[in-house]
Amino acid sequence: MIGKILKISLIRDLKNYLSVAIIVRIIALFLMPIYFRMISIDTYGKLVIFDSFLSIIGTIVTLGMNNSIIIYLNEHREKIGSFLYTQRKFIFITFIPIALFCLLFSNIIFKPLGVDFITLVMILVTLLPTNLGIAYIAYIYADKRSFEKSMIDLVTGILKYILPISVILIFSHGVYFKILVTIAATAWVLYGYIHHRLKKIEVKKFDVEQLKYSIAFGLPLVPNTLSTILLFQVDRIIINQFCGMEKAGIYSFANTVATLYYQIIPIILFSLSPYIFDYIFKKKVELYSNIFKVMSVLCGIGAILTIIFDKYLILIFGASKYLSALEMIPLLSLNSMLVINILFFSILFRAIKKTYIISLTTIVGGIANIILNYALIPHYGYQMAVETTFVSFAIVLVLNFIFAKFYKLEVKFFYENITVMIILVGVILIVEKFIKVELLKDFIESIFIIILLGYLGFYARKVIVKFKSKQI
Repeated sequence: MIGKILKISLIRDLKNYLSVAIIVRIIALFLMPIYFRMISIDTYGKLVIFDSFLSIIGTIVTLGMNNSIIIYLNEHREKIGSFLYTQRKFIFITFIPIALFCLLFSNIIFKPLGVDFITLVMILVTLLPTNLGIAYIAYIYADKRSFEKSMIDLVTGILKYILPISVILIFSHGVYFKILVTIAATAWVLYGYIHHRLKKIEVKKFDVEQLKYSIAFGLPLVPNTLSTILLFQVDRIIINQFCGMEKAGIYSFANTVATLYYQIIPIILFSLSPYIFDYIFKKKVELYSNIFKVMSVLCGIGAILTIIFDKYLILIFGASKYLSALEMIPLLSLNSMLVINILFFSILFRAIKKTYIISLTTIVGGIANIILNYALIPHYGYQMAVETTFVSFAIVLVLNFIFAKFYKLEVKFFYENITVMIILVGVILIVEKFIKVELLKDFIESIFIIILLGYLGFYARKVIVKFKSKQI
């Protein structure tokens, strides 16, 4: 009976998360060509830097405490009301001195990195409601309230493109600042909804022991989160420093196009995570290994399709002004295969409560990315960020594998995944570099898609068979 309820819950969550993710992506596919054509490359570059620092400062303020909610809810569901209140109260208290510090030292810390005082103020204005609401978002995910979480994702996903386009259509001057105002206003409106919902859940009791629990679980993950942000974002900041906002915008656009296919895969993994944890605890190795293999092969298929149609994707979504992004797309697309396998290992380490490994490996990768970017971008141009990012993620993946073997975790899935990755990356790079006939390129890459589809079908069938036999 419990297994049947779990299966129904899994199907429901997958349906909610995936349907919303698909709707948001479809809307984005329609809006992105308008968005990138209307917004200047320079303004887009500024918005990318805005997002980067929003993530960095936000992580420092929250101390990763929201990560503890999924565990605490399972252990002490009856106390979750005071747990949420304690986290939010602490975040508000810590936000004030951090915000003052940022404003006082803005010329020393942020201005050299391309963030002016007005942008910094808007980051902080957006950050406060976002961080105060993050505990509730983590709670509804942990509580498997997939419909509500999906609706929030749907609204914010649509507004991400609708609001900037509306600002550009209405105003001809000061577009960048007005877009920031709409982003901040959206964050506050969303928080208004969250605050209303929290009134029914929270218990207004500040519990020091619960705070210690939150910090003890979340703090080791802060270096991981910051390092992950650095892995994904530091290249844009350094490009902006040495090559300007426009180049940062082109590089970010290349990343957006190269990972269009990847957007849906973490959503699937995200919706499956509570169940994957169950399979890990119950030592159902074959089951979670096959899920990991299916996710990895989906990445491979998406990467090849992106590489085949890269020029058309650029022209559709960004017009000819972004054609200089073309040469960066192949390796950026293949990089997602490294990222998805790193996510697999992070799930395993969270399950055995060895979160320090996640932090340690991403710190090493983040430091490597900073060193490589500062060493190579000033001399060889902003395109080098593609290679430095790929190498940095490869370092993180290798370290994850070493630690997994040290703790005697079952990682059979990785041997097949890494074999597929090495062959795929090697062949694609050789094809892209040495074969000049486009038709022949597309033919070879299409053969790989057929092979990967067969591989995907084999492991997907195994998962479905287990599902039908009620082993899930």
